[in-house]
Amino acid sequence: MAFCENCGSKLDQNSKFCDSCGNVVANYSDVVNENYNMPPAKEAYIQPGYTAESSSEKSFTKSKQFKLLIASIVAVVLVIAAAVAFVVFYLPSQSSHTVLIPKASALKSAPLQKTVDDLRKQGVKVIIVKEFSSVKRGGFVRFTNVRPGQRVQSSSHVTVIESKGPGIPKKGVVGQPLEKAKKIAESMGVPVETYNIISTNTGKVIATDPMPGFPVSSGSSDDGVIRIAVGVKDKGIPAD
Repeated sequence: MAFCENCGSKLDQNSKFCDSCGNVVANYSDVVNENYNMPPAKEAYIQPGYTAESSSEKSFTKSKQFKLLIASIVAVVLVIAAAVAFVVFYLPSQSSHTVLIPKASALKSAPLQKTVDDLRKQGVKVIIVKEFSSVKRGGFVRFTNVRPGQRVQSSSHVTVIESKGPGIPKKGVVGQPLEKAKKIAESMGVPVETYNIISTNTGKVIATDPMPGFPVSSGSSDDGVIRIAVGVKDKGIPAD
């Protein structure tokens, strides 16, 4: 409902003049009826997936992200520190770890297998090679690449000779000059006897008893004696 600006009388809808005072109705086209309906307001567009956050929620999220970032940095620093400590302290201590090779007196008094086990427990890689010798069967003869009483790295390879007892080696006796072969036979710690046999290889060992590669106990007489046949030039049919 509209009213006249001059006298205050009620104005009819779409009136151009006031019926009471004749005053011209200003902007009559803008007079709005009380029943005039305004167009409905448009609904606000909300982007799918959007969730409104309060200022406190945003602050909490930022604080959580900051703490995660700090924790990640600390974890990386700890990993780097552990790696540096490993390289600087642990590796040098391992590489500098040495093992004492037992002295000769200890090797002769203790069983060879015990010595080998002790070295292996300390990280030494022990290789056992068996040879004939004057030492009783299973005893220690020598090391080939280290000396008794020497210190070696814990990861070293050590070759130890274990005795098979007195015998004739597979190589180094037959076909050798008598003096050389006799010296090897005498190192077995048993009696050595020599015999002459007609041969074209004069002065060389033609045969042994026991045969090469066998212990003294396997000899034909089984009397603990090594017999060496040496070639000589004489009348008759050569043995070879």
